[in-house]
Amino acid sequence: MYRYDESGWPVVKIRFEEPTTMEDMEEYIARWERWLARGEPMGVLASYEGEQEKSSKEVRKLANRWQKENKDRIGEHCVGIAMCVKSSKLMALFRPIASRAMKKKMGCPGEVFGDEQEAEAWLKQRLAEANVAGRVER
Repeated sequence: MYRYDESGWPVVKIRFEEPTTMEDMEEYIARWERWLARGEPMGVLASYEGEQEKSSKEVRKLANRWQKENKDRIGEHCVGIAMCVKSSKLMALFRPIASRAMKKKMGCPGEVFGDEQEAEAWLKQRLAEANVAGRVER
């Protein structure tokens, strides 16, 4: 199950809870479609509750296909994805590769944090930089 908090737009929060169902993935994609359709800079704070995300092969296939097809759109509007993990094992695994892997997979920067406040501060800084750059481009 995924839980969403869009009350802090342009920072949206997603809490991933195991296991991921096809319905969860369809809702996740629908929300991303709505966020991207706004055409505004935004950031995602993704929190992982378990040791490792588990989903069926079909769910992973749908997610990978959508991400591949929408990578450019995501990169155009999403200033970053801040991943908050409570597990030291996941932190050790993801932190060294997060930025490069997220850019390759989703088209936007990514970082791993152990604390939500730190993650949100990183996103807000990136949004501030994006807003300044947007004003200069106009």
